[in-house]
Amino acid sequence: KKLVFMTPEWKDAFKFATELADKNGLEMAIAGSPGWSVTGGTWVEPKDAMKKYVWTETRVMGGKVFNGKLPQPYDGIGKFQSSPFSGGLLGGFVGTRPTFYADALVIAYKLLQNDVVFADLKPKVSSSGGSFNVQDLTDGDITKTSALPPQAVGEDMWVQYEFDTPQTFKAASIVGAIHSGMEDFDGGPLNRTLKVSDDGVNFKEIAPFSGSIVPQNTVSFPPTTAKYWRIAYKTLPPPFNPFAAMSGGDPVGKKSDGVDVAEFVLHTTDRIDQFEDKAGFTPWKEETKTFLPQNADALNTEGSLDLTSKMKPDGTLEWTAPAGNWMVLRFGYSLTGRQNHPASPEATGLEVDKLDKEAVKKYINTYLDMYKD
Repeated sequence: KKLVFMTPEWKDAFKFATELADKNGLEMAIAGSPGWSVTGGTWVEPKDAMKKYVWTETRVMGGKVFNGKLPQPYDGIGKFQSSPFSGGLLGGFVGTRPTFYADALVIAYKLLQNDVVFADLKPKVSSSGGSFNVQDLTDGDITKTSALPPQAVGEDMWVQYEFDTPQTFKAASIVGAIHSGMEDFDGGPLNRTLKVSDDGVNFKEIAPFSGSIVPQNTVSFPPTTAKYWRIAYKTLPPPFNPFAAMSGGDPVGKKSDGVDVAEFVLHTTDRIDQFEDKAGFTPWKEETKTFLPQNADALNTEGSLDLTSKMKPDGTLEWTAPAGNWMVLRFGYSLTGRQNHPASPEATGLEVDKLDKEAVKKYINTYLDMYKD
C-alpha cells in the first residue's frame, strides 16, 4: 500500500522499520529529504530556496538629472534572467510556480565612447525562413521568440544583418538554440556559428557558439569588419527519441528541429567570452577553450558608482550623472526553481539555498522536527 509522505500511517511504518532494524542489530540511515537532492521539500519557503542574480539595464545621459523608475528584474523561476523555467529531463515544476524578488545593489558605470546601441546602426534583417526584425532581436526580452524553420539536413538556417557600410564588432550575444532532454548532462549541439561576408554570397566563420545550455550565450572574437553578419545553425538530422525506442515506437523523428530565436546582438566593444557560463548560470569547466582579447576595452572600476542608497523601495532613482553616457544596473535575486526529485508530489518542494547559512539551519531543524515522533 502506498503511504503518503509524513502522514500518521507513513510515520507508523517508518517507526516500525527503525525498531525492526534496531532489534536485528542493523544500522538505518535516511536521506535529507524525500528526493534525490536530499536538501529540498515542501517546507522550504521561497525566500529560503535556491537563487540566481537578475538585473536590468538603464542608459543615462550625463550632465542631466535622471528621475525615473529603474525596471525591476525578473521575479519568476528559471535559469537565467527572464528565461522560462524548463525542467529538461527532470520534468516540469511540481505545484504552483512561486515568485520571489529582492534587491541587491544598484551600480553605475561610464560607458566607453565606442559602445554603440546596436539598434541605432539600423541594419537590414533577412533570414532563411520565418520573420524577424531588429526591434525584437535587440529588445532584451529573451522570452519573445520567432521561429527559424529547418532546412535540409546539413544546410544552414540563418538570420542575417546587412549594413549600408562595413561595421566592426568584437563580440556577439545570441538567445536561441536547439534543446534536448539530455542537455543537462550532454550539453547542446555544436551547430551554431557566427559568419561574415563582404558580398553577401561568400561567408567565412568568425566564431563558434558553444553547446552551453544557458539561455543566452556571448562569444568574443578579434575585431572584425564586414558588411554582412549572420548567425547560422546547421540543420541536424531528426532527433533520436530513446523513450520511443524503449516503448517499441519509432525512435527517429520525421522532421529536423528548427530554432526559436529571441535575441541576436553584435557588440562594438569587448565582452567577456562566455560570461554566462563563467558567472555560474550553468556548471562551468575551467578547461573549456575561451578567447582572451588583447588590449581589451576595459571599464575603469574606480569610476564605477554605488547608487544603492539613492534608490527608493519602489525602484525610483533620482541622480545627476557626471559627464558622459552611463549604464545603471539594478541587481537583485530571484529563484532558480530547482526542486527535490524524484519524489512523490506531496513531498516535492523547493531545494534550500546552499549559500544561505540561516536557511540551511532552518531547513535542518524543520526536517528533524518532522521525525520527532
